[in-house]
Amino acid sequence: NDGLGSVLFSSIPTTVTHHIDAYSPIAPPHKKKSANVVDGNGLVLREVDSATEAGGGIPCPVCGETYGTVENLKRHIAYNTLMEKTDDIPVEGSHQDINVITSEVTKPFELTEDDIRESLKDKEIVCVFEGIEPMVSGTFQALQSYMADDIVFGGRFAPCMDKQRDWVVVDIDKFHEILPPSTDLKEKK
Repeated sequence: NDGLGSVLFSSIPTTVTHHIDAYSPIAPPHKKKSANVVDGNGLVLREVDSATEAGGGIPCPVCGETYGTVENLKRHIAYNTLMEKTDDIPVEGSHQDINVITSEVTKPFELTEDDIRESLKDKEIVCVFEGIEPMVSGTFQALQSYMADDIVFGGRFAPCMDKQRDWVVVDIDKFHEILPPSTDLKEKK
């Protein structure tokens, strides 16, 4: 996504990953609801933003304002409780309600492999790689489609690059090889 500043060098094999969090389009909808996820309204939201306090991860169940930590959410509620008391706002359903912060609100978002498999069973993931050829500035695209059966959970691509003397050599036969989760990377040594 160019909007996030991504750059790839297409002449070098690269592994691109997608962290599946509560805001991911791959996350099951019922899990998003239980994580109290707010709609991004077109913004690209990521759960990791809450760890850096750059964006919200824990939404206030009253107003939807998001906070990076539970402590910041509690401060928000305490402040708004004072303001609402001053303005004579009814207690029920407001920040004054003592039942606002529940374990449900602060529960971490958890996904299992089975959750992801179930969510992907009727979906297709289409990866689009677009680049510009430097000699004549021609645009090119490569498309790859993946179904749930194509995904190897916990798998890794086999190492396909090796340095020999002053050259970097790519073993094309290993380019699409996937190592199962139990395979140790040390066998490359």
